[in-house]
This record gives sequence, structure tokens and C-alpha cells, in this order.
Amino acid sequence: MLEKFYGRRKGKALKPGRVILMEKLLPQVSLKIPDVKKKGYLSPDEVIEELHKEEVALECLNMQDFFPEKKDDFCLEVGFGGGEHIAEMALRSPKTGFLGAEVFVNGVAHLLALIGQVNQDKSVSFQKGRVDNLRIFHEDVRLLFPLLKREAFSQIYVLFPDPWPKTRHEKRRFIGPKNLPVLASLLKKGGELIVATDVPLYAEWTESKVQESNLFELKNKEIRIRPKDWIPTRYEEKGIKAGRNPYYFVFTKK
Repeated sequence: MLEKFYGRRKGKALKPGRVILMEKLLPQVSLKIPDVKKKGYLSPDEVIEELHKEEVALECLNMQDFFPEKKDDFCLEVGFGGGEHIAEMALRSPKTGFLGAEVFVNGVAHLLALIGQVNQDKSVSFQKGRVDNLRIFHEDVRLLFPLLKREAFSQIYVLFPDPWPKTRHEKRRFIGPKNLPVLASLLKKGGELIVATDVPLYAEWTESKVQESNLFELKNKEIRIRPKDWIPTRYEEKGIKAGRNPYYFVFTKK
């Protein structure tokens, strides 16, 4: 059974333009989960209901099926926050299919504003220069874990996750013994798990738990230096200005 999700789901009221993007653009770029029992798609609530049953009657999702054109590769970002990172990656790599998971409504709306626009007639479209290569799962990414095909991704990003600093909350930390085997199974051999944090405790935790898993090896030895071609996020830059210097881990699947 899926454990409870901890964290915010909604912040301030959305501006009118972002409400339109949520109503019209989000359905176009949402990852739709097929219902094998009847034609159509399952809502997130129905997915949760299926996963709580003893026998899950859900097909594995083939990422290629969710894009109009063939993609050379696929990348997953878990908890994309404001979407700056995944939006820029999608712009730079039009032949790669990107999947971003985020429960926070305001973060999803911000990403939609980065990739789309509201036209004068209140219709929506992608911004100039963009192709349809990004899909959003507006729910807890763990719902997708039993559904995604193994070795689907070349890269998985987990950037600045909630550190849950209290000892009694450490089981809530995303990088840990429950999720690491799943993340490894979703990566191709030699694929990369990229984790960033500006919390020393979480950096130590990440390095320790990944090492204990024996599923990955650390690729970059200088973990305080941004990897080449790194795309910073608003949260990251705000933290640096406040004196919180991030840790960057690039783990490769063994």
C-alpha cells in the first residue's frame, strides 16, 4: 500500500492566466494512465484505488506512447518545484521526452507558464521554439513506480527535496532504502541519478544511503561544484544568496 504523502499541495491563489493554463494546457501535457478494464484513462484517485488492491490490473507505461513524435531518450524529474530545470532541459533537448512529477499546484502552474502561453482569444499554445516533449504527472510520483517500464530513463533528477531534518521524520526522505531500488530499476544500465541539496544533513544521508544500496557509484568527486551545463533553479539561487552552498551528486547505475 502506498504510504501517505507529506508536503504542501497548494499555496497562494493562482493568477487568471495561470488558471487558464491549468484548465487548458495541463490536460494536453498530463501523463494519462490507461485503464485496461475499459476504454479511457484513470484519474489519480482511481490509480490509488487500483494500487491498494491485492492484484493490480494496470499495464506498464511505455513512455514513447505519450509523445506525438518518436523520442531518442527519456528523462524523469521528481518534484520539479517551479519547473525551471525541466522546462530548460526540454527546450535544449527537443528529441528527448521529459516526465516531471509534482503535487504542488503552484509549481505546476509555474511550469506551464514557462512552456506555454495564453493567447488573446483565451486559447493556449506552446511558446515559440518549443516542441511537445514534456509530460506532467500532477501527483505523487510513487504512484507511477509500479506502472513504468523498467530501464525507461537515462536520467532521473531529484533536486532539493524536502530534507525532513527531524530524526522521527527520516523515513519520509525520498532518497532512501525504499525508493533507491525502484529508481535503479527505472534507469538504464549506466544511467544517472542526479541529486542536489543545500542541507548538509541530507547530503550525508544521501551519500550514505546510496552507498549502502550498492546500486550506484558516485561519478563526480567534487560534489560542491556544479556539474557541467547545470541548470539552476530559483530555490537553488535563493539558497546560495542566503549562504547555503549546494551539494551535487551524480550517481551512475552499476
